[in-house]
Amino acid sequence: MKQVSVKCNMCGSEIDEMDLECNDFSIEHRFGYGSKHDGDHLYLDLCSSCQDKLVTYLLSNCIINPIEEIS
Repeated sequence: MKQVSVKCNMCGSEIDEMDLECNDFSIEHRFGYGSKHDGDHLYLDLCSSCQDKLVTYLLSNCIINPIEEIS
């Protein structure tokens, strides 16, 4: 069986097997009416490093914190 390589959309690096198994970050979304991307599909895969960059950006730009910390 051939292993499929997954690349990070942000940095272009190949996402290693450990990230894919333990820290998979994939989003698939179809934009609907009202978006300037109406009808487009988004496919996003991020490595751990780029996940951290995205979360840092979101935390500094979101009024409502998108992170729920587990105690």
